[in-house]
Formats: sequence, structure tokens, C-alpha cells
Amino acid sequence: MNFQSLLKVENSKFYINLAFSYAKERAEAARPGIKGNRSVVEKSKTVELAKVEAVKNSLAKNLGNIVKNFPELKQLNDFYYSLLGCYVDIRELKKSFGSINWAVKKITEFYIEYSSKIKRAQNIKSVNSYRKMFYGRAASAMRQVNKNLEFLEATRKIMRNFPSIKEGIFTVAIAGFPNAGKSTLLNKLTGAHAEIANYAFTTRSLNLGYIMEEGKRIVQLIDTPGTLNRQDKMNYIEMQAHLAMKLCAELIVFVFDATDETEKQVKLYKKIKELGKKIIIYASKTDLAELDEKVRKIKPVADAGELKKNLLEFIKK
Repeated sequence: MNFQSLLKVENSKFYINLAFSYAKERAEAARPGIKGNRSVVEKSKTVELAKVEAVKNSLAKNLGNIVKNFPELKQLNDFYYSLLGCYVDIRELKKSFGSINWAVKKITEFYIEYSSKIKRAQNIKSVNSYRKMFYGRAASAMRQVNKNLEFLEATRKIMRNFPSIKEGIFTVAIAGFPNAGKSTLLNKLTGAHAEIANYAFTTRSLNLGYIMEEGKRIVQLIDTPGTLNRQDKMNYIEMQAHLAMKLCAELIVFVFDATDETEKQVKLYKKIKELGKKIIIYASKTDLAELDEKVRKIKPVADAGELKKNLLEFIKK
């Protein structure tokens, strides 16, 4: 799912000004069509009705597009729903959607009420007065949901940073400590070009790559940022990584770094095993250092080509 296309949510003042501006345009367009033998009051009604209809249509359309543009919560898979719940109050989000729908309903009701009054008005003063009343009540309804609009915009900004993980394809998460060689492994397996540097937490997002076969994506690999085994203190990216392993991955490749401390890596490995997923061990940087005896007993794979072969065999089984 891709959240990059979520439209920006403006504040209430923006939509009110946009609606009033559109009303002026519709009024100007309506004037040339007014027949010359009609009374001044009837001509005024035509113009003012065009204005209130334009305001109603503009506000209803823009507010409706906000709700339609967001994915329905019930359609989000477990990963995205859980990730969203880590940073947004879901109840507040539902409340905001409800408030936007309320505003559309009220503005439509105001339009029906005041357009009817304008049609029955006997003089220009009343016509203008009813149009102003409609403007005021429509604007008031918009201001009442301004906090909801601001909340939805904040939510949109969060969701735009969600990784675009595809559904319906076998998914593998590459896990391990910072700078263990996960991005290098992703590049070897898929040809992806993840950023690689010699410092901790090189990966600042979930990098994705795909193993292709006959031009078709058959394996989706997620290069997770270095996880520090601190579930109660995870930052934004680490939380994404944890949920991706827990809710998206069908298999995990754990990367043991031959040049790093063994005990902490074993501890993290055991923690990840608690997820109950199939795990394949991959040993990195074996050209720079000998693997600890504890790691050798787990019988890791040290060649990326062999690892790729094992992954494909696992899928076929």
C-alpha cells in the first residue's frame, strides 16, 4: 500500500475562502443568463441562489474528498493498522472522520433551508440577508471542525512516511544489529541500491528489494534498521521494523556480524525467535574475522548466493 498520494488537508479558513471565491465565479456566470423582463428581485434570487449552491458544493466536495482520500481503517491490514495505532489515537481519527461528515450534512441542511427562504423572499434585502445567514452558518460549521482538519493533516504526514510493503508476495525480513551488513546482503540478493556506510543505524527506513524470476517478483525482502533489543524504547523506525517482522514477514534472515560482539547478537537472535517465525542465519564479514563457536553451532549460511538458493527452495516447499 502506498500512502504517498494522500492529499494535503488544509484548515477551515482555506476551504471557506475557496468556497466564497467559487461563489463569486458562479454568480458572474449566472448574470448573463438572466432574462431582461424579470423583476429585480427575481434576478437577485438567481444570483444569490447560484452563490449558496456554489458554497455548498465546494465545501461538500472538498470535505468529502478528504474522507475518501484516506484509506478505510477496516481495509488496512494488521501491519498498517498496528503501525498507525502506535502514533495516532485511532478513536480520535474515527471521531475526526465523523466530524467531517457531520459538517457536510449540516452545510447541506443549511443550503436546503436558506435556498428555500431565498426563493420565497419578497425583496432584495431579504434575499441578501438569507444568503449572508447561510454563509455565516456554513462558515461556523467549518470552524467547528478545524481541529479535526488539523488532526487529519498531522495523521496524513505520519502515514506518508509509512513503507510501501506489498501484499500477496512472500516476504522476508532481514534483521540484525546496526552495521551488521544487512543492506549489503539486500543488494547482493536483489540488486537494490540501499545506502551503505560505516556507522550505526545507516538504515533510516525500511528498505525494500525483490528477488525476480522470469521478470516477476517472487520474494519481497525488507531490510530493517538495526534493532537494539529495546522493545520498550523503540524509535519510529525500529517500531516499523518490529511490526514488519511480526506481521509481514513469513521468514526472517538474521545477520550475525563476525566482527561484532557475539553475546549481544545471540541475545537479540533469541528475542526475535520469540516471534515464532522461521529463521535462516546468515554470517557476514567472515572474511574479516572468525565466527564465534556459539554462532558456528547454529550453522549459518555465509554465502549470499547459497542463501538466495535456500530462500527459493523454502518458497517452493
